[in-house]
Amino acid sequence: MYCSSASIYRESDRFELYNIFETTKLEEAQAKRTRLLK
Repeated sequence: MYCSSASIYRESDRFELYNIFETTKLEEAQAKRTRLLK
């Protein structure tokens, strides 16, 4: 029980970090695009 819940927690943690990473890349790309337009 504990083992499985711990692994689920790790998976969701990794997914959360991945989402943050993807969002950061997206924001950086948008910032570059905005800078080019100015």
